Amino acid sequence: MAYQSQNEIPMGVFALTDGQLSAPPSPVHARKYIFTGSGTICNHGFLELLFLVSGSGQISVGEDSYSIKDGQFIVLNAGTEFRYIPDTPLIIYSCSFSPTLFSSKTNRNCCMADLADVPILEGYFQNSAVPFPVCRIDQKYFALFRDVFQKMITLTENGSPVLLHFMRLYIAELLTKTAELFWPEVSDPTWGDADIIRNVLSYIQQNYASRLTYDSLAKMALISRSKLFKLFTEETGQTINDYIKKIRIGQACVLLAETSKSVYDIMLEVGYNDMKMFCRYFKEITEMTPSEYRKLYKKT
Repeated sequence: MAYQSQNEIPMGVFALTDGQLSAPPSPVHARKYIFTGSGTICNHGFLELLFLVSGSGQISVGEDSYSIKDGQFIVLNAGTEFRYIPDTPLIIYSCSFSPTLFSSKTNRNCCMADLADVPILEGYFQNSAVPFPVCRIDQKYFALFRDVFQKMITLTENGSPVLLHFMRLYIAELLTKTAELFWPEVSDPTWGDADIIRNVLSYIQQNYASRLTYDSLAKMALISRSKLFKLFTEETGQTINDYIKKIRIGQACVLLAETSKSVYDIMLEVGYNDMKMFCRYFKEITEMTPSEYRKLYKKT
């Protein structure tokens, strides 16, 4: 088989190191691959956008399996195992990039959540209805996605001096367009927001004793901090901080009434490490000190 460029390479002969793709030092690069036989790859250190140009078969992303054909758009966190079984040769356009392409302040965990606060990508994270990690692009938008990937591949091959600037724009275009395409899928526009906040509430309830920050909650929900604040207040009628306080103080009340643990140990167990702050929050919510509460409600 003849190959038109150095990036059109059968996966069987692509350079692998210990079963992993060898990532170039650049924070972003685009490739064209042909998958002719089944295999497994795992790209560490980079997020990955994949677009199936032609072919059909089966893929597995982590524990989930999908039947695929041309027009499939796939978004992968770093370290996600990607398995493929072609029925016909799969021609796939790929763009791998580090979160540092968009912000030097990321935690470099290499997951999409690291980018939730990047302004240029806000449109993508605002739509919770986007299927993740695999979605099918309608045929009428096929050429748009194909052409954007081809531009990124050309930039990579030519080593353009403005590679990083254009790649940011092209990646943002793909992700934002994906979000736009799936807005009509939401029959009730409030469902997605309510679902996001339900997940946040559940996470807080299960992890109240851990260090909870606005950034960690926003990343867990795959939305920006500003959107999290807005949705949380709209859906619950209270702030995130007030909700966390109520959950923690509520659990402290249970421990004061049902155990003989010291107030200090209870404070630590519910997620605080400052006794003055703990007592202030406790009295604010119960109108009693921890000792007064225990004296009144301690079960014998």
